[in-house]
Amino acid sequence: MSATNSRSRLPAGLAVALVLLLPGCEQQQPVLEEIIRPVRYTTVQPTTAREMRVYTGTSRDTAATRMSFRVAGRIAELNIRIGDRTEKDQVIARLDAADLRLRVQEARAALDQAKANQRNASSVLARVRGLYENNNASRNELDGARANAEAADAAVASILNQLRLAERQLGYAVLHAPARCDVARVDIEVNENVAAGQPVALLGCGGETEVRVQVPGSVSYGIRQGDKVEVRFAEIDNVVYPATVTEVGVAATEVGTTFPVTVKIDEEPIALRSGLSGEVTFRIGSRDDDSRIILPLSAVGGHVDGHFVYVLKDPDQPVTTVERRMVKVGDLTGQGMHILEGIAPGEKVVTAGVSQLRDGERVRVLDRLEERA
Repeated sequence: MSATNSRSRLPAGLAVALVLLLPGCEQQQPVLEEIIRPVRYTTVQPTTAREMRVYTGTSRDTAATRMSFRVAGRIAELNIRIGDRTEKDQVIARLDAADLRLRVQEARAALDQAKANQRNASSVLARVRGLYENNNASRNELDGARANAEAADAAVASILNQLRLAERQLGYAVLHAPARCDVARVDIEVNENVAAGQPVALLGCGGETEVRVQVPGSVSYGIRQGDKVEVRFAEIDNVVYPATVTEVGVAATEVGTTFPVTVKIDEEPIALRSGLSGEVTFRIGSRDDDSRIILPLSAVGGHVDGHFVYVLKDPDQPVTTVERRMVKVGDLTGQGMHILEGIAPGEKVVTAGVSQLRDGERVRVLDRLEERA
């Protein structure tokens, strides 16, 4: 082999390496393209649109009187029914007063006996005093006679009070109407035994008519004193009566987390009575200064920690990132979910694909043309 051929020959290992390297210079590594999810959004804007809410309550007279006996007994006479109109001092009901009359008789007999003892003690005191002045009785005898006379006087006073109490209790066995009233409810029947203070009847005595309803806490924030509402009573052919909110409860009742709201009928119609079932219609968010933020349901996500939305960081750019924002929600309305806290007017909130997004993810903002497509 010549020297020239020997110089041109390369080592086998080096040749193999060159062969392997040459194809690598021609091929390019594959690049993974980032998938940017397209999203739609809505601009947060407060709304003052009227929203109708209806709640049911019961009418009552503001001058309603709950009638009851001040003594226990058996109902012997009942002179009223629901819907009746009473006159002042009319007898509503009577108790069987036989036992009470016996107590009065016993107290009078005891009083007669006590007065006889009083007269006797007074005579003894006068006689002993005369003897004492003539030195025919001791000072101890005089003091004893005086003590007996004072005890007799005290006994008469005590039994006289017992008689007066028995006579008053006898009078309590008759129940009178306090004024010209409408009978809204009757709670007892003839021959029924009642306790002292047990409700017998509910009378409406010429006051104004009001209706109390229970509303959820999220709705109560949109109701204020002076708001105008409408009330309908099924028993009066669903006639609409204008009314005004007079009280808004600040503490939840035992019925879940509801709050009491009282409305008063503006013009008192003759047909109204206590105890009617009425529907009160509220217009929530009807004031300019009571705007609320309502978002579509698709924009609000749920989690064990609460509710959230995704806010666009820079919505003016075609590609931006989203921020996961926890929000406090109110009630569900016909327009969407009421948002109480967490977002502000003017922010852009994603309205589609919320469940597939994550905090800080890059998204492509669809323009109006793409949204229509």
